[in-house]
Amino acid sequence: MATLEAPRVTKDRAHARDFLSDLPSDLSTTPVEIRFADRSIATTSFVDELIRELFVERKAISVTLLNLNGSGCSVANAAAADFDVADRLVCT
Repeated sequence: MATLEAPRVTKDRAHARDFLSDLPSDLSTTPVEIRFADRSIATTSFVDELIRELFVERKAISVTLLNLNGSGCSVANAAAADFDVADRLVCT
């Protein structure tokens, strides 16, 4: 499993790609867990790009977003549904 601590304040799509840059390009056998700190601020574009990058580009087997706020989870779930990977995303 790959576990990451999300930044307290996120910016844009480029920030999401940079945040994930240390992960392997193929995550097809690797579950990914991203932990958000209390009161962290996750922008829509950051969360949307996380989902695209992890599932579409890197083929993650599963992604768990921990402690993401409700609106962030809504964005993540919508993006996962758009990419037909909703069954592989857990957002709490």
